[in-house]
Amino acid sequence: MSGLKDPSGLRFALRHLVRETYLRSGGDRGFPLEKGVQLLAGAREDLNNFDIRQSPIEIIDTLSRAGIMRRNADYCRFLHDSFESYFGARALLVDFQARQYSLIKECHGNERVKESYDLFLHMLDPVEEVPRLQAIFTN
Repeated sequence: MSGLKDPSGLRFALRHLVRETYLRSGGDRGFPLEKGVQLLAGAREDLNNFDIRQSPIEIIDTLSRAGIMRRNADYCRFLHDSFESYFGARALLVDFQARQYSLIKECHGNERVKESYDLFLHMLDPVEEVPRLQAIFTN
């Protein structure tokens, strides 16, 4: 990822991986390498839109070299669970801003993703966004 001018593409890749593994599984940490490669390959067009041209395995290797993730044989985990929780919260925030609430509803009350959900709540604007979040659970 040499010459990377804007880290938005890497943030997208991290959110995508966490959304589709940790959050969708209801709290399973990490993912098989093959699953990560498949997920990033499926997001190729979005990654290209962020000027990320590396192969999925190169992206995962870059995240490992950067100290965000670690690979143990064919399994990937975040260096610390809090990293995964943070990117999970960012994924929930992006979904909320896009008015896509299904994953937020799945995560609400799930103790296994509590750290992500609590971080997500702290990222919301208390005046404008918190009332909208409350409304999705009352309708």
